[in-house]
Amino acid sequence: MLLVRQPAGGALIVLGAHKWWKRPRASEQAEPPRWMASLDDATAGRALLLGALLSGANPKNLVLTASAAASIVEAGVHDVGLAVAVAVFVLIASCTVPGAVGIHLAGGQRAATSWTPPDGSWSPTAR
Repeated sequence: MLLVRQPAGGALIVLGAHKWWKRPRASEQAEPPRWMASLDDATAGRALLLGALLSGANPKNLVLTASAAASIVEAGVHDVGLAVAVAVFVLIASCTVPGAVGIHLAGGQRAATSWTPPDGSWSPTAR
C-alpha cells in the first residue's frame, strides 16, 4: 500500500502548490467560474447531479477515498467489521454537509451572514 500512498500524497502536494500559485492576489478579485452562473436557475435535480459530479471528480476526494479504502483493506476486516469501517468512513467524510445544513436551519439569516467574509467575496448575493 506504500506504493499507493506515496504517489497519492505527492500528487496532493503538487496539486496544492499549483492551486496556491494560481490563486488571486490580495489586490485581485476572485472571478468565479462561468458555469457557476448557471446555478442560479438550476432545478433541485440538476443541482443534486452537479453536486455528485463535482464531489466525485474532485482529485482530493478521490485520493482520500482511495487511501481510506487501502487502510480498510490493510486492516484485513471482513463482514461486520468491513461494514462498520465503511459506515464510519462515510459518516466522517460526509459530516460537513449535514453540519452546514443544521447550522443554516438553526441560525437562519444570522448563520448565513456569519459565514460570509466582510467584503462579501463569496456571498451568493454578491455580484
